[in-house]
Amino acid sequence: MPACWDAYEPNNLSSNATPLVLTSLNYGVKIGKICASGDVDWYVVTLNATSNLKFSLYGLPADYNAELYVNGAYIAGSYNTGITSETIIRTNQPPGNYYFRVYGVNGANNSLKDYSVSAKPSATASIAMPFASRNSISSENNEEPGEDKFAIQQPDKLLKETGRSLAVQP
Repeated sequence: MPACWDAYEPNNLSSNATPLVLTSLNYGVKIGKICASGDVDWYVVTLNATSNLKFSLYGLPADYNAELYVNGAYIAGSYNTGITSETIIRTNQPPGNYYFRVYGVNGANNSLKDYSVSAKPSATASIAMPFASRNSISSENNEEPGEDKFAIQQPDKLLKETGRSLAVQP
């Protein structure tokens, strides 16, 4: 059997966590492996402003779990069984470093197949619109990493956001 290779090792401790950079177009998507029983992978996300945060662990080749830590303290976890994706969603999180731990349940691992992780932020904001009865807001939240979309419909124009850009459409 070939040796297990993971581009982000060593990341078995939070002090060696692999950064998930939120400003990139891929929302900090990384591909990793749990190479052997006892292997643990850590990822870190830095929030620069109060934000909502969604961490996803998907494409699982074995039963893996995900946990969130801040300042060394456990905050939340996702513990689905089997190869079901894991998701942790936190709202109104203050600026700081958020650490995600990925590990195999009861020593689960797969040295041949990758898993994927992503972190996706969204700013906490409210929208104030005059004449609200004449306007409407719709949104679409994609399950997998990529682009969430929303649209603001006003009587004579449509403002539509795809990803991070806002455009006026006729």
